[in-house]
Amino acid sequence: TWRRGPVAQARARGTSGEHHPERFIGAFPDPILRFLDLSDSMRIYLACTVRGDRGTIFVARHIHDHLVDRGHQVLTSHLLRDDVDEVERNVSNRDVFLRDLAWLDSADMVVAEASGSTFGVGFEVGYILGRAAATGQRAYVVYQADRRDTVSRMISGLSHAQGAVLEYTSLTEIDAFL
Repeated sequence: TWRRGPVAQARARGTSGEHHPERFIGAFPDPILRFLDLSDSMRIYLACTVRGDRGTIFVARHIHDHLVDRGHQVLTSHLLRDDVDEVERNVSNRDVFLRDLAWLDSADMVVAEASGSTFGVGFEVGYILGRAAATGQRAYVVYQADRRDTVSRMISGLSHAQGAVLEYTSLTEIDAFL
């Protein structure tokens, strides 16, 4: 079974933990994770490529550590392992789909590293944004600037009130955003 994340539960009740939509509207020159209300512990689905180009997995690990250090629960931590394919070898494709949908449903937000994006990362971001008006969930996507020409234009052109995209050039730059 799954449960809605604590921020989404509070949002549904209209009580504390509610986020202010005006903080998410407009062009996105602001830091990606600055929008996280660090006073609330959230359930976060950290999306990254599992079977595609994992050349920027260190960035996803960096984001993961930042989120965990601030008390958030990252539902997909095991996907950052170097041996993720081996670990998940005995899990059927259907079971991965159902498990990941349950995690997406229960997450307060998706943070996606899309530099080596696959169909899965795009699906996860689209799934959250497609339901965002009803759930209050958000999606934040980062990708490496020098991979701009290989990142889907649906990702790099993301303009949604419940989402934001950041093109980055270095970990040092990302540190400033975190």
